[in-house]
Formats: sequence, structure tokens, C-alpha cells
Amino acid sequence: MAGSIAGIGVSPGTAVGPAHLVRSVIPAPGEQLTPSEELEAFDAAIRRGSAELERLAARLRVDGQESEARIIDAQLLMLGDPTLVEGVRRRIGKHEAAATAIQAETDGFKAMLAAMDDEYLAARAGDVQDVATRLIRDLHPQEELPSPQEPYVLVAHDLTPSETASLDRSLVLGFAIDAGSPTSHTAIMAEALNIPAVVGLRDITSRVTEGRRLALDGADGLVVIDPNPTQILDYERRRRDAKDRSSRLRSLRELPTVTVDGHRFVLAANIGSPSDVPAALDAGAEGVGLLRTEFLFHGREQAPDEEEQTRAYRAVIEAMPGHRVVVRTLDAGGDKPLPYLRQRAEKNPVLGLRGVRFTLASPEIFRTQLRALMRASVYGELCVMFPMVGESKQVEEARATLEAVRTEVGGGAQVGIMIEVPAAALIADQLARHVDFFSVGTNDLVQYALAVDRGNEQVADLYRPLHPGVVRLLDMTVQASHAHGRWAGVCGEMAADNLAIPILIG
Repeated sequence: MAGSIAGIGVSPGTAVGPAHLVRSVIPAPGEQLTPSEELEAFDAAIRRGSAELERLAARLRVDGQESEARIIDAQLLMLGDPTLVEGVRRRIGKHEAAATAIQAETDGFKAMLAAMDDEYLAARAGDVQDVATRLIRDLHPQEELPSPQEPYVLVAHDLTPSETASLDRSLVLGFAIDAGSPTSHTAIMAEALNIPAVVGLRDITSRVTEGRRLALDGADGLVVIDPNPTQILDYERRRRDAKDRSSRLRSLRELPTVTVDGHRFVLAANIGSPSDVPAALDAGAEGVGLLRTEFLFHGREQAPDEEEQTRAYRAVIEAMPGHRVVVRTLDAGGDKPLPYLRQRAEKNPVLGLRGVRFTLASPEIFRTQLRALMRASVYGELCVMFPMVGESKQVEEARATLEAVRTEVGGGAQVGIMIEVPAAALIADQLARHVDFFSVGTNDLVQYALAVDRGNEQVADLYRPLHPGVVRLLDMTVQASHAHGRWAGVCGEMAADNLAIPILIG
């Protein structure tokens, strides 16, 4: 049936091509062996699975895909998780088949994550199933259908991290996915690979057959089934225009960012780790507007020490001589739990103990990170930024900790906060007295101000960054910063929205 399906655009660009359906089927358990034989098979599957993931992570790093490699690293840790492994072994000891035991233990982990009712953790449940499916397929191999040898639009209910990382990227024109959200691994990896993608399509896998022609728009979140010749020409024209525009923009990257009436702006990069710096410099970034430090803390069994953190921060700062590097302190908590900390489950973790609330409640982790930042600050122009601030007291406590650390190890930095809690925008005039700068995290600010989960396809159309209420909060923030002589920036996706940029510039 021809027509169009609206979803959530998560990676811009257009694509036209035949559909290739990928169905992730968990193999049915085969003949059950004795407990000792099942244990031996399970242990062998763990070894082979670990080796495969290690090879995949290594290949991704060779290709310069560090952020994708870290996703696979996290799966390696899951594969060796003592709770999961021992749980499976206990079940096998009670005469369950290894495949059945793996799925049962996995279902328990997934149910626990789902019960926390959080989009981020729901996406991580997919990681757990990916690991389980890998083990079960090793135990009970099935013949796989050959992949197309011509470019295609990949259609699936969902894609696991290892499936996405294993694709031949030269053949994938775009992703059209039933499930997913802007925080899903498919979305993250599609954007990193610069492949157009639409998620949240609900039932495209049941409406499309193998080889059927699709036209996909990863910006508007639209997939057209059986596009007519006029539509195909339009999508191809838009793809060419985008490519030409990208080439023209690259020719301007060395020029200063100045408006026609002489106002100078700084275009900096948002990065997730030091490995992202080369791409930022290649794009002409004038510094780092946001360095997310979670890469140091997630996907491991213990917190990073001061030395490791210092090396990482120093690498970024030294790579940006003469430019500001804005480092966000750890934004972890209920919705982004750290496995090596005992953290209570929260009914609504997005509004729970996260951001600066979490770090103030975890002084050892906070002080270690601040010591590393101060030690690295001597190598360039560092700015330290605290996330999820909602009141002046939090800024005062965080700054006091930073000052105590600075007297111990030296160094120095500008101090700022993220404006992502609506209350912070409303009292920006008070907060400006305690900081050197504001950086607006528009992703969360819009969600919180409009009470809309942008990852929920049922209300995604209500997520409107240019809503008058959001614009008013932005204006209050900027007016307060100017009144107190502070600089202000935007580190959310709104800064990349062509419709929003004129409003942000003013």
C-alpha cells in the first residue's frame, strides 16, 4: 500500500532506494544437553561472543568511530557481568537449557529497567537483549539471508548496537525503524555515521516488503512508500542541494562568524570524548562549547581515577589552543546510573537525583573530577559548567567545592551553569551573580517547559523549540546575562536548527 508514514527524524538527509528488511529473530532452543554440556556450551559462547565484540570495537576505532566503539565496550561488560553469568549458570544447574536460561535472566534485567519508566533506561534494555541474542545465536546458529549488494534503505523494528555497527555503511542509504527515539542507539549511530534516519514509525515493517521503493527524509521524519516519479525527483534534488550546500559551507569554515551588522559569534563544537576533536577542528570549530564527561564514567566497573581524567581533559584543552573548552561536570544519576555505585531506583529519574544534585551528593566523585579539571586547566582556556542547576544554593555549594580543590592543586577556570531547568531561566538574574556564563541546554529546557517527552512519538509533535513560552525563557536568560556582563551560549540541538538561529541571534 502506497502512502507516507510520519515518525521522528533523528539524522537529517534524504534517501531514495529499495527497502531491505532486517528482522531480529531469537533462535528457538535446540535439543537440550546435560547440565555439564550446557555449561560448557555457555562458557564457550561467552568466550566467542567476547572475542567477536572485541574485534568489532577494534574495527570501529580503526575507522575513527570511538563513540560507537564505546557502545560495544559496554556490551562487553554486560557479557561478563557476574550477576548475569552466575544467574544463567544457576539455572543451567537446575536443568534448564543454556539458551532458555540466558533469555530468562535477560528478561529479568529488562523488566527491572522497564519498571523504572525512563526512556534512556528502556533503550539500554535493548543492549541487554542484544547480548542475550548474540549468545543464543552462538548456541543455536541459523542460516542468515545474504545482504543486498546494491544500496538500500534499511527497514527494521529496531536495530541493536552490534547490528548497526556491523553494517556495510557504503550500502546503507537510510534507516526506517518502527521503534526508537532520539536517544536510541540507532539514532545516535545514524547521526554519527551521517546516515539519514527516521525512528518511531511504529509499523513500517508490516507495511513494506523486501525491495519496495522508499523515499526517506531524516529531517522531517517522513517515509514515503512507493513514491511517484515527481516525489523521487524532489527527494533526489534535495539530496543534491544538501550536498552542494555542505560543500559551500566547508569553504566558509575558516571565516569568522559575523553577522551583516557586525555582531561576532563563536561557533564551538559539542563533543562526547577527545576522539571527537579532529572532526570538530575539521569543521572549523572555535573551541568546545560542551564536552560531555560521561564517556569516562559509563561502561566500566569502577570510577575513573584522577590521573585518567586529567589526561582526557588535557588532551581536549591542548587541541584547542587559544579557544575556550567548556567541560560539563558529570551528568549522571537515576536516568543514567553508574553500575559501580549503589543508587536507589527512582520512580521518575529524569526529575530525580541527577546533574549537580547527584555530584553534590557524591562528594568523592565530584572532588576527584574537579581536581582533574583544575590540573588540566593550566594547559589552556578551561570553563567548568554545572548541569541541572535549579537554585543559587547549588551553585554556591559547587563553587565552594571547586575553590577548595583549586587551593589544593592550583589552576583556574571560568565557572558557569547550564540553563535547562525552567526555574533557572526564571531566576537567571539571581544566578548570574554567582557565575561567569550561562549555556542553555535547549533539549531539556524545551521538554521541561512544555511537559513533552520528545522521544514519545504520540506527543512528539508538541515538542516545539520555538514555542512562545520557550522563547520567553531564552530571552530572560540572555537579558540577565547581559545585565551582569556574562556571556551566554546554546549547547542544545536548537543551535543547529536553521529556523531557530535567527531568533537566537536576535
